[in-house]
Amino acid sequence: LTNRHRDDRDYAAFARQAKAGEEAGADLILIETMADLQELRAAVLAAREQTAMPVLCSMTFEENGRTFAGCDPVCYALTASPLADAIGVNCSLGPDKLLPIVQALLSYTDKPVLVQANAGLPDEHMHYSVGPEEFAATYRQFLNAGVRIVGGCCGTTPEHIRRLRALIGRRKPRALRHRPVSAVCSGTKAVFFDGVRVIGERINPTGKKAMKQALREGDYAFVQGQAIEQAEAGADILDVNAGASGGVPAAVSGSVPAEKTAGAQEFSADSSERDTSAGKGKRGIVDDLKVYLVALVKLLLSPLLSLGVMLLVQLVLPVDRYVVIAVYIIAAMPSASSALNFAEMYGGDKETAAAATLMNTLLCVITVPVLMLLCELI
Repeated sequence: LTNRHRDDRDYAAFARQAKAGEEAGADLILIETMADLQELRAAVLAAREQTAMPVLCSMTFEENGRTFAGCDPVCYALTASPLADAIGVNCSLGPDKLLPIVQALLSYTDKPVLVQANAGLPDEHMHYSVGPEEFAATYRQFLNAGVRIVGGCCGTTPEHIRRLRALIGRRKPRALRHRPVSAVCSGTKAVFFDGVRVIGERINPTGKKAMKQALREGDYAFVQGQAIEQAEAGADILDVNAGASGGVPAAVSGSVPAEKTAGAQEFSADSSERDTSAGKGKRGIVDDLKVYLVALVKLLLSPLLSLGVMLLVQLVLPVDRYVVIAVYIIAAMPSASSALNFAEMYGGDKETAAAATLMNTLLCVITVPVLMLLCELI
């Protein structure tokens, strides 16, 4: 399955579960033991959009500080914090090994953090090594760090929970020490905008026959190759622009694996897909009008600026009006780049570029009589 189809399938499954829980009288939704950030996102969105209940989420981490799917705490916090009411960790390791992961979450989220650790790791007989007293004593470090929701996972017993409750007592939560940051992330890598960042923009069908053909035919091996090449050249972020104009399908979701192949490079998605029926995240008529106006201004700018310059020359250095007109026409002719800029708004094909060039040329010709009249008046 492509990412888009997989996400739709996951979303539908999570939505059914969430709605069933709400109808049965659940007070909140806790999504836990997740390893894949995209799957977690689908679950949180389904719960958030399909029910009115608070949504808490939790991932499980390995000794290397990442989930089984490779997600680290920073990417998790940056992605889940805007969506969930609380985020945290569960299962994973014993409580004594979770502190670095919890501290990372606390640093990059403005939501309450929860911890539900295992009672250590099981032996060959599935006996867990951390007893209730040691378990509760270890949790003191989480509370001191700012954790606000605590509980137990595998291997914990009612006595473990009683000890936790006694530890909390009337203790007041510590203030969050979250610091806002400007960053983007994939499932495995975060890029912070704390300096100059290089963005690879070659995954774009505009003006690129091979890329347009690859996207049209679903040849994502070509897209992945472009992603890898840019990552190896030093790009921090990959811009995936695969719109629906010019006969190219809306293939952003299909292009996503390219960033994963490219050394877990961060990516941004940019699509010009139009869908007037959905209304969410699509281009509407207002957006199109803005594009048309920008394009028109670009076309008018060259002849109008040239007209102003020529009139100024006529005032300062009176010369024959035909010389002024000749210089004006040469100066006002559209450059290849301006034509391509206009064409980019409408799909980037040669026919549109030619139409843009013709339109700009006509504008120049139309303004010639105006220039002649003004020269006479001056």
